Amino acid sequence: MKIEINPMEKASLVTEVIRNRRTIFADAYTAEEVSQELLEKLLTDATWAPTHKRTEPWQFVVLKGNHPAKFGAYMAEFYKDYILEKRYNSLKQYCKNATLIAIIMKRDERARIPEWEELAAVSCAVQNLWLSCAAHGLGGYWETCDAAMQYVEQFTREGERSMGVFMLGHYEPATTKAVSRRRPLEEKLRWDFGDESTD
Repeated sequence: MKIEINPMEKASLVTEVIRNRRTIFADAYTAEEVSQELLEKLLTDATWAPTHKRTEPWQFVVLKGNHPAKFGAYMAEFYKDYILEKRYNSLKQYCKNATLIAIIMKRDERARIPEWEELAAVSCAVQNLWLSCAAHGLGGYWETCDAAMQYVEQFTREGERSMGVFMLGHYEPATTKAVSRRRPLEEKLRWDFGDESTD
């Protein structure tokens, strides 16, 4: 049954979700599993991102089984020359409770639009995914470090490009510090009214 929400309430809900979305890192996730039904709902939300010429360039690979352990070990090995031993061991366990989704861009075969527009579309899809996670009370994080980008390459096909790993999972809001802030809009906003002179 469709529930009707008046426009002001709807706008308020959207604003609340957008402004309360936070990066929740994978080491904060609990062992509670994210159901397949919810995953499919989240990823369906992701696919409603804007897409020029409807190329829908996003591809998702849900990495189940031992992938959280494999990815943690991969990251630890990738950065082992730059991190302390304690950090190395914690990194191996970093995403043990996370649901991992490989984010991939599939280029339009006809190359009808510039590549940057398809990269932007995939980014919009990830934002949709992130907002949907927030609305469902899940934590989320888009990992785009070099290790993540390279790990996902094994799942790409011809004409596809790795865009990292999205991690999500259940977490305890009361015990998870997730503070964010934005600088005032005035620092990032300009108005231009063109040439207002008249002949």
